Amino acid sequence: GAAVLRLRGDLHRDRSFGAGGLFAGPLPRTRPAALALRPGTIVLAGSATVGGHGRLVAARLSAR
Repeated sequence: GAAVLRLRGDLHRDRSFGAGGLFAGPLPRTRPAALALRPGTIVLAGSATVGGHGRLVAARLSAR
């Protein structure tokens, strides 16, 4: 799986995102390479090995 913790500017958890500021989901074991932040959304891109093959992984995580 994968986990993303979103923080506010004061370094406290942004509780409007995921479950109390934390998203943990059924993504494959991912090696992140890029991250984009938009209001209410985090976009991740990277690579993962699935079934012995390298794969591109992209995920958009929304606050709601």
